[in-house]
Amino acid sequence: MATRKAIQVGSKTVRPVLSLDNAEAKSRVLSLYKAWYRQIPYIVRDYDIPKSEENCRAKLKELKVI
Repeated sequence: MATRKAIQVGSKTVRPVLSLDNAEAKSRVLSLYKAWYRQIPYIVRDYDIPKSEENCRAKLKELKVI
């Protein structure tokens, strides 16, 4: 009985994994893209990858599908 109640309470606070419509999906993708773009200098520095920030930004733009 307590387990069922805990599941009901937990299920109310969970957000959907997928977006509700295309506009929301597009805004989520854009925010993720911007977050990755802002993190490029830290990724290059912290992981000591043999690429420049410009190369990483160009690759991210290449992978952008929207």
